Amino acid sequence: MNPNDLPENGESFPRKLSPREKEWLFYLLPRDRPGYSAYRDKIENLFVIGHGNFSSTSYILGKYEDKADLAAPPVPVFAAGSIFYKETEVYAVIHEEFEGQIEIDISRTGSKVLPKELHELKRWTYSDWKPGKGAPGDSSALREIHIVPGRVVLVIAGEHKRIWVYEAQSGVNHFIPVTNFFNDLMRVRNIRDPKIVLNSSLIFDPSFELKDEELGQAFLLYNKNRKKISLDYSIFVSTEKKDKGHSLFRIFKRG
Repeated sequence: MNPNDLPENGESFPRKLSPREKEWLFYLLPRDRPGYSAYRDKIENLFVIGHGNFSSTSYILGKYEDKADLAAPPVPVFAAGSIFYKETEVYAVIHEEFEGQIEIDISRTGSKVLPKELHELKRWTYSDWKPGKGAPGDSSALREIHIVPGRVVLVIAGEHKRIWVYEAQSGVNHFIPVTNFFNDLMRVRNIRDPKIVLNSSLIFDPSFELKDEELGQAFLLYNKNRKKISLDYSIFVSTEKKDKGHSLFRIFKRG
């Protein structure tokens, strides 16, 4: 993809999101899912206050009087998806909120100036995914690990090289950084071989056999240290095993 800027409202800041920018971003934030709907409401009241640090197509959203915080650390992705037109392909990303500001990125193919009329072909977003469905966009196979049946599902997407956890209460699919998760998985498996520990892509390799319980334990450890979702750890049983101070957990079903 050869991304281009989208200066439809000019490059003076602060400015409001253009109608097209808003439509693309709001597609990633479905109103029928509480967690995404809350983000949509936040963005509705924010302004584009400057460019982001990490891409020519990224912008910072904040209050009208704010200045873009370019010293902020990289923030995880909150939502992402693509919209395909005959004239262009749009890829949009919304990052997690950090100290009242939200970074967005909207890149696309083709010329810098879009025609007034676009002819849509298809669209997809990770925000629409639910347990039992194939991967967004291509319906490729996924591995589901039901941490709390019906409520919390860990997903390994081999073709997409992504990991996320579905939270039924909020309806949000929370992206999990692959490297951080793999580090916790190595702790669970007590593996220290640098050739393995430093190769996080192995998690997507079918020949690197992983049990559901190991992946579930790794998520519990990850979430305990870098909270992604609220989780009642009392429903899990400690194994009493220790690995350099880290308690591991065994997944079990009540009833």
